Amino acid sequence: MKINFKALAILLFAILSTSNVLVYSQEKASDQKTTFSHETDSSAFVSGDYHSDETKSAFSFEVDPIVPLVLHGISGHFLWKPKSSKHFVFGLAIIALGKMPKNLIDANPKNKNQGWHYKINQGFGVEGEYYFKKANYNWFVGLQLLTNEINLTNDNVPEVTEHRTNIGMAVINAGYKWYPFKKQHLYLKPWAGIGYTGIMKGAFSSEVIPNTTVGSYTYNIRKITPFATVHIGYRF
Repeated sequence: MKINFKALAILLFAILSTSNVLVYSQEKASDQKTTFSHETDSSAFVSGDYHSDETKSAFSFEVDPIVPLVLHGISGHFLWKPKSSKHFVFGLAIIALGKMPKNLIDANPKNKNQGWHYKINQGFGVEGEYYFKKANYNWFVGLQLLTNEINLTNDNVPEVTEHRTNIGMAVINAGYKWYPFKKQHLYLKPWAGIGYTGIMKGAFSSEVIPNTTVGSYTYNIRKITPFATVHIGYRF
């Protein structure tokens, strides 16, 4: 199934616009009477006695250790809690220079021992998280919309050294943000989710081809993929 690039762009714009409306509504409805407690420890957050910092914007940076350890690439997640947002956090994700290990390629029987090489040139996405108790703390559910430009090559077709394709992905996830120290800046965020993947029909570059066929070989992309990882982050 091919994904319409223009439709995805419109969807991303609609999501961002909707999030701004939600944040504005929260600002209008929020109580301006806030109390600040800088001595509250981690156990207080479990019981619901949070810092009342809804009136402040907060920025965070996260890395997924799987990307450098498994894919040998680089990645980053830049997150923003808007001013007066009680539950929502929004972000941008980037990835570059990743390489799919052979054992992961061969995990799909349709690609096993077919001579495939799968590289991620670059990718980006937008994401949103809803925290049930308070933005940036404890349990959350989220949505990620991502696109990756990949390069497929095949040992059986040595004359093709580059076959660039855009892959789109939508991921629904859930997880928990945990601060192990009293000063709640460094955190761990384990999460799991499920994603739907497809080939994007459109592209900004004419050199990107909307298929995964190299010579007479076609790389099979799983439509439904489970995910599980632990992000390491720092809240400023």
